[in-house]
Amino acid sequence: MNYETFVQEMITCMKGQLSAEEQLEKHNVLKNNGVVFTGISVRRPEECIAPIIYLDRYYERYQSGENLEDLSKEILAQKKYAPTPPNWNYRAILDFEEIKKYIIFRLIHRERNVKLLQDVPYLPVFDLAIVFYIVIPNSGEDDCSILIRNSHMNLWKVPISVLYEIARRNTPCYYPYVFRPLGDYIQNKSCEDFFESPLWILTNVTGIYGASTILYPKMPKRIYEKLGCSYYLLPSSIHEFLVVPEGAGIYSENLRNIVCEVNETQIEEEEVLADSVYYFNGKNITKM
Repeated sequence: MNYETFVQEMITCMKGQLSAEEQLEKHNVLKNNGVVFTGISVRRPEECIAPIIYLDRYYERYQSGENLEDLSKEILAQKKYAPTPPNWNYRAILDFEEIKKYIIFRLIHRERNVKLLQDVPYLPVFDLAIVFYIVIPNSGEDDCSILIRNSHMNLWKVPISVLYEIARRNTPCYYPYVFRPLGDYIQNKSCEDFFESPLWILTNVTGIYGASTILYPKMPKRIYEKLGCSYYLLPSSIHEFLVVPEGAGIYSENLRNIVCEVNETQIEEEEVLADSVYYFNGKNITKM
């Protein structure tokens, strides 16, 4: 069964398990780097919006031999036990003063997201773009978020500079940064044996969209003071930067080749941030 047929069979199977008042919708969502995911949402009459559950990973499990009906029940159980947050006032999105406390930013690549950026406010930084989201806290294991689009800006009548300053204050509060030696970080996450590495990792406490922590106030300078030297920034993914102290024994001319190879062989397309390397000399970040 190909993916398109799987999606239709899954929708049919799920509809047979819903009540008459529940509405199932299919969504094709443009995500990072031009990747399109297919998802479904189930909404009750009293809900203004509902989270989208993407089907790609369920298709992989189906291909591995799992039963389609069992997978459909698992998806519906997600909706049952992780419903739309009841205390979230969705009408607040119409009022900038009400919604601004939930605005955060993330980093994506500019050229890889030309189509997406046509529809959203963004700020260019080197070959990257700062985009903005409304975060819905306490909405499950991972906070739900809504991408801010040009239609929101037309409604709010605020300049993007205001959006940026608000997100710059909010994002560190929702997602505090983590800056640790790479060996310590991996050992803590995977319980693997400690290994020596000159590299450090910069991310946030969730490990999701953590590359944006480099935009936090005075972050480049904090890293410089911690390391005591200039350093290179390697965009490991949209989730983190790897930080290489200058003089760590890694030739700078090899760094971009390392980034490109990792992006091509180890990172999913939708999680790639950039093929570039950046350098901080104690005063400014430059793209190499």
